[in-house]
Amino acid sequence: MAEDGCIFRFINMVLDRAPQTLALLSVLGLLVVLPPILSSTYAAPDRKAADQGNASAQYNLGLTYDRGQGVAQDYTQALFWYRKAADQGEASAQYNLGVTYERGQGAAQDYTQALFWYRKAADQGHALAQGNLGVMYEWGEGVVQNFVQAHKWFNIAAAHLTGAARESEVKNRGILERKMTQAQVAEAQKIAQEWKPKTD
Repeated sequence: MAEDGCIFRFINMVLDRAPQTLALLSVLGLLVVLPPILSSTYAAPDRKAADQGNASAQYNLGLTYDRGQGVAQDYTQALFWYRKAADQGEASAQYNLGVTYERGQGAAQDYTQALFWYRKAADQGHALAQGNLGVMYEWGEGVVQNFVQAHKWFNIAAAHLTGAARESEVKNRGILERKMTQAQVAEAQKIAQEWKPKTD
């Protein structure tokens, strides 16, 4: 069957380019969940690049351990690789590191560390980190409760998201507004409009 040969060649081509594909998707902020039959081929190529200091590969290896794709799920290893990538400024790794600390996976639950990493990712424009930062300010997790800051981050996140994710941030903002004065809402909207991603 000629079709079987074409499919086999296509799969081999994709697998040969797996590290580049995952790195590109990582840069675009996309998470790829691979079928179990293919996922084991992704861990080894990422490991070499990760060991050589490639931030995207370190982030992808963290995802591999976090999701248990091709390796045993290991939150401690996920945290290790996310941290290496996050220290190099990889926004998605910073976001995932925040999630890891917020949930207490691979390390003790630590809202202060979660807030720190969410802020680093949010400052670079990572919309999911911006939304999570809003939640932390709303509930005073790892920071003094501040509705103006929470509203600001919900606004910024909603402006950068689409679909259900955007609707979630709009809903969070609407619920929060019921707890705020009109002056607080106006202040939050003003500082959200003035916000710019950091480029350092």
